[in-house]
Amino acid sequence: MFYKLGDPKEGILVNVGGGRAGKFLKAGIVLELNPGKSDNVVDGKVGSVAETKILDTTMQFLRAAPLEEFDASKQDELKKQLKDALNERLGQGSVYDVYITSFPAAVSKMKALHSGKGEESWLRTYCLNPK
Repeated sequence: MFYKLGDPKEGILVNVGGGRAGKFLKAGIVLELNPGKSDNVVDGKVGSVAETKILDTTMQFLRAAPLEEFDASKQDELKKQLKDALNERLGQGSVYDVYITSFPAAVSKMKALHSGKGEESWLRTYCLNPK
């Protein structure tokens, strides 16, 4: 079964790069969950306890990741680490896969648009900065 984190249209919004970075990322993340794990999935839906654990684990994971980890070349490793963190929290075999449906697919284009403007220009532009 597939489960989209956060708002169905908008995804999730999370501060990234450490608490003092002042950067926010909006991303679409979909998890492929094991429907046979009755602790997490009940009647084809994610249970409220599992939903809370999923959101908490994902938010903590993304908040702790350095800005450099959001580079497109590191996407597969980022997804694997998130999957491992979720399986540790929910029980091994609970999460089959992690899909990032918005943000990383366009990272290469974003970086190309900002080439020559500095290493993190694309992050400053596409990760919201409230300051």
